[in-house]
Amino acid sequence: MLMGQKEEELNSIIVALRKNYTALQEKLAKEESDKLAAMVSLTKEKDARLSVERSQAPILEELERAQRESSSANQKILSLNDMYKRLQEYNTSLQQYNSKLQAELNQTNEILKNVEKEKSAVLENLSSLRGYCTSLQDQLTATQASNDEALKLKEALVSEVGCLRLDLQQVRDERDRQLSQVQELSAEVLKYKELTGKSADELENLTTKSIELEARCASQSDQIKRLQEKLDAAENKLAMSDLSAYEIRTGVRPLLFDEAANDEPKVFVPESSQDEVFVEVSQLVQSALDGYKVCIFAYGQTGSGKTHTMMGTSENDDDKGLIPRSLEQIFESRQMLQNQGWKYEMQVSMLEIYNETIRDLLTTNRPGSTEARTKQYTIKHDANGNTHVSDMTVVDVRSSREVSFLLNRAAQS
Repeated sequence: MLMGQKEEELNSIIVALRKNYTALQEKLAKEESDKLAAMVSLTKEKDARLSVERSQAPILEELERAQRESSSANQKILSLNDMYKRLQEYNTSLQQYNSKLQAELNQTNEILKNVEKEKSAVLENLSSLRGYCTSLQDQLTATQASNDEALKLKEALVSEVGCLRLDLQQVRDERDRQLSQVQELSAEVLKYKELTGKSADELENLTTKSIELEARCASQSDQIKRLQEKLDAAENKLAMSDLSAYEIRTGVRPLLFDEAANDEPKVFVPESSQDEVFVEVSQLVQSALDGYKVCIFAYGQTGSGKTHTMMGTSENDDDKGLIPRSLEQIFESRQMLQNQGWKYEMQVSMLEIYNETIRDLLTTNRPGSTEARTKQYTIKHDANGNTHVSDMTVVDVRSSREVSFLLNRAAQS
């Protein structure tokens, strides 16, 4: 964009210089014509003076008239000589200015050639980026297919957890019934012990039956424990699936009241440092590195400090905001994990929604160009709950410095 603007400025300067040069040439030609006319007039005046000098002898009146005409001619000659000198000086200055304009024109042509070369390089780079964008779209399709499989697995886990809970409830009911029978039999044993009229055999039978029921209760307790362990494992799997769904859901909107009912809020005082705020969200950055979708919203009215919290100031390291600190953590973790054999590919896209209109802040199209005005961006949702904006510019990045450059570029847009 800067090269395009520079090219337009240079073109306008060249056109203005050419117009000025043409006007100066026309003016110079006119003044040279005036100078020639003055020379001709001077010659005529000299001839007239000689004619008067030849004819002064016959008539005094003609002599006096000739003298007057000669005096007038001399004045004209002086004025013409002065004009001729001025014309020569002006001609010299025009030639110098013309030489200067020619030098500037040559320099401008050289700059224009360099700009054309840079423009060709940018167009080649843009072509390669479009090819890579196509491959990224294919990767996105594959990722969406894996998300479909994850949702199917989640549904199966939910069904399995429901069955396990039903079995666990049945075993618990059976255990409670057996315990109730044991309690009743124990009460009967106590009752028979108190009553001396019952025989010892009946008491022994009841005791044996009570022991058997207790053994059955113990067996059922072990079964309940095993079912509880299976239920805990299934609930852990379901929690992981719910976490993935939570990440997907919170990636496009904030939590609802009932969703955030169990979350403990934390409020920072005005004296809190940028580092304290970042510590609170650093685990979200790690979650992004672990493969989860992460989104941080900054709400507030104008002047409340959203930009300061997110970006901070670049002059002071202690005053850096969430975005620079997150980038540093991401690329530091990436470097450590690359040494262990991990491979990360990172991309950046940025958009702005203003007056119900989506704008791509990283597009290379000029803001006033036809393509920039006619291009339509749409928000799309798939069956898996994923959301994306069509035709957005996606840029591969390999360092936090490249992302900082893109942030500045987006801020300028």
